[in-house]
Amino acid sequence: RDAVYMNKTTIQTFSNTGTIKSEGNSNGIGVNVLGGSSISSFENKGLIEGKQRGIDMTSPSITNFSNTGVIKAEKHTALLSRNDNSTITNFTNKGTIESAATPTNANTQHFSISGLYLNRTTTETLTNEGLIKGGIGLNIQGSKIKTIINKGTIESTANSKFIKTGSFDIRSATGAPSTIQNIINEGLIKSASNGIFYEVSNNVETIINKGTIQAEEYGIYISNVDNTGVDTKLGKIILEKDSVINAKKDIINIDIQSNKKLELSGIDIQKGATIKSENGAAINVASNNQITGDINIAGKIEAKTGISNQGNISASISASGDTPLVIENKGNGNIGGSINTSDNVALSLTNSGNGNISGSITSTSNAPITIKNEGSSTIGGNIKATGDAPISITNSSSKGIQGNITSSGN
Repeated sequence: RDAVYMNKTTIQTFSNTGTIKSEGNSNGIGVNVLGGSSISSFENKGLIEGKQRGIDMTSPSITNFSNTGVIKAEKHTALLSRNDNSTITNFTNKGTIESAATPTNANTQHFSISGLYLNRTTTETLTNEGLIKGGIGLNIQGSKIKTIINKGTIESTANSKFIKTGSFDIRSATGAPSTIQNIINEGLIKSASNGIFYEVSNNVETIINKGTIQAEEYGIYISNVDNTGVDTKLGKIILEKDSVINAKKDIINIDIQSNKKLELSGIDIQKGATIKSENGAAINVASNNQITGDINIAGKIEAKTGISNQGNISASISASGDTPLVIENKGNGNIGGSINTSDNVALSLTNSGNGNISGSITSTSNAPITIKNEGSSTIGGNIKATGDAPISITNSSSKGIQGNITSSGN
């Protein structure tokens, strides 16, 4: 049975400093809040534990939610807020919110074993300075949130065996998209699958990484699993100084496998940021995807490929510092903006298949420049080098290099 049960209740302050634990029934909940109950301040400084869920809230209205203790679930989600009209104005976790459940199929992994699951919930600010852990760490579905700040740890324990997922998971809920203005990571996002999973049809204005994202699969995975048929615009991804993304596959993977389209406003990898991929690219753009904003790379890339493109990069690519930049434009990939390298960036560019590069290629770097144009690909813009770098340009495409080639270095 449920340890605490509220239905259509109005409470000024709910405060737990001891132990609240469901007993007996496998469906028991620690604190069950129903009927649109209103609570001005919800504080947990002790232990709230349930067999099914630690806390289950249906259409709650909460002004301030604070956890400095432990909220646990044995079989399902640790903390769930759900249904239309759910509001938690300010949510702060400095303790532990954890689901101990293990996924056995797609449904248990996706819906039922999250650390924190916000479904159709409106929140002004969500701040984590503690631990949020589960099959999915933080699960956002159909919710409206102004700012999410992670200064602690968000961790997922489930891989993508049953369904694409992530430690930080953003999805729609039966056609209702999630809308988030700012996601700021200053702590650790650790995942047995993907660090941040973003489903097409949702809206996020800015993703900023100041901390660490550690993933067994993709660092940031932009894909589709819903059926809304809605195209999406995702704002800018910013990787700030001293931030790290470490993934076994691509660091940023944009792969929409349907007729939906994604427009990404830009990627900014700032000086002092480090991205490491064991087997993939720093940035992968699959076909039917596009980046409409600039890609600026000043940080350190440890990956076989810097940019792998089969989609459409319509804005400019610029790289500075001393990390080599490897670009592979293949399939029907199109790079419409300019490519610029400076400082000591070595450029290796391969254009193959039916690839098209219509913008200019300019280097003021003193590091080597290697350009290969293969298959039926086209380089339409000018190639210009003003540094002292050795240059190698090879063309085996019947469409050739149509722009001018100039070098004014020593």
